[in-house]
Amino acid sequence: MPPDAAPPPLRGSGGAMHFLARQPRRRRADDALGQPLYLLRAGLVVVPVARRGRAWECVVILTGRSAGEVERVVATDIEVETALSVMVLPTYDVDDPFDHVTVWLTRVWQRWPTGHHPRVAQVLAEAADPFSLTVALTDEAIRRLVEQARLRPGVLRRVLAQMETAGLLTRLDETATGRPGGRYALVVPA
Repeated sequence: MPPDAAPPPLRGSGGAMHFLARQPRRRRADDALGQPLYLLRAGLVVVPVARRGRAWECVVILTGRSAGEVERVVATDIEVETALSVMVLPTYDVDDPFDHVTVWLTRVWQRWPTGHHPRVAQVLAEAADPFSLTVALTDEAIRRLVEQARLRPGVLRRVLAQMETAGLLTRLDETATGRPGGRYALVVPA
C-alpha cells in the first residue's frame, strides 16, 4: 500500500456492530494511541497509530502470515472502545517461536508505538529464523529491509542501535560493528 493511501476498513455485518454496541466500553476512543488492542470483531491484535475522523488507522502487530508490508486496517471508535487490552507480562515461559515473536513485537510497539521502529520490527520478525529466533542481515537482507520499512540505511543503523540499547536485539557477531549488517537475536527483556 502506498504511504499516503488510506488502509481498508474492517468488514463486518450490522449484527457484529450490534454485538459490539452491547459490550462494555474499556477506554475512550481518543485515548487509544499506541495501545496494543485485541479487536473483538476482527480477531486481530492492533496498535492504533493515527486518528481518522471517528475511526483509527491501526497497524496489525502480527497477522500469522508473511507479508511484504506492514498491514494496516481502519477500526471504528466502537471497535477501539470495546477492544480488549493486550498485556505483556514482564516474564514469560514460551517454547513456541511464534509466541516469542508475538511478545517481542508487542514489546517493540509498547516502547515505540509510532515511527520507524514498529515497521523495522515487523520486517525483522517476518525474516527471523523460526528455530533460532535470529535474523541474518546480509547486504541483500538490508536492502529488502530498507525498502520494506521505507527508510534510509542511516536511519536503519540508528533504529537497530536503539533496539539493542533497549534490550530487544542482541548482536551475535561483533565483526560488523558500526554497520547494520550481521546476525541479531530477537530478545524479550524481563
